This record gives sequence, C-alpha cells and structure tokens, in this order.
Amino acid sequence: MRIRRPLAGCLAVVATAALTACGDVAERDFCRQYDQLVEQAGKLTEIDPRSAPAGTLRTEAGDFRVQLDELAAVSEGRLDFAVSTLRTALDDLRVAALDVDADSLAAARPLLEDSLDDVRQAWAVLRTSAAVQCGDG
Repeated sequence: MRIRRPLAGCLAVVATAALTACGDVAERDFCRQYDQLVEQAGKLTEIDPRSAPAGTLRTEAGDFRVQLDELAAVSEGRLDFAVSTLRTALDDLRVAALDVDADSLAAARPLLEDSLDDVRQAWAVLRTSAAVQCGDG
C-alpha cells in the first residue's frame, strides 16, 4: 500500500507536467500561426484599393483568409467572434473585387476602399486580442 502512494504522487507530477507541456505547445502553435497571419495581413492592408488590380485584392484577401482559418484552428475558441467578423470582412472584399472591366472597376473603387477599411478594422480587433495572448501586446 505504501508503494502506491509515492507512485500515485509521481504519476500526478508527470501528468501535470505533461498537461503543462501540451498547453505550451498549443500556445506556441497559436503564436506561430498568429505571426504568419500578421505577415499576410501586412500584404493585404498595405494595398492601395484606389489603384490595385481587383485580382490582387481578391488573391491577397483569399490568402489572408487561409491564414486566418489556420489561426482559428489552433485558437481553441478564444477569438471566435473576432475571427468571424474578420472572415466576413474578407469575404465581402473578395466579392467586391470580382474581375470587372476598367469602367466597372473605376465605379467599384469606393466599395473596394470601404471593404478594405472593414478588413483593417476587424484585423485591428483580432490583432489586439491575439497579441496580448502571445506577449506582444
């Protein structure tokens, strides 16, 4: 009987260490994905929607969405609302940036500007929350 108590204590210590390590791995995965999202966000948010080709906006928004989905997959629900808001803004931008002829594109520029502004605002909210979790805030 006495042998079991130290063994149980050892198992508890090992289990606690293993769970802590799992938490650290999950946090590192989250922060690594966040860093990749920051990089992709920079590519999109620096585009000037008044002059950029619609295809470039659509492609960058799609790439940003892929990175966002990868962050969401490791975020354990911590950022669901912010992720959902940003997804919607990215999807709206992609729709606004459909390939159109030059005349239609000129008319669509204000919508592209508004859509990219919405992405920037939604990104700012998510970025603030995620940066705090990764020690960058």
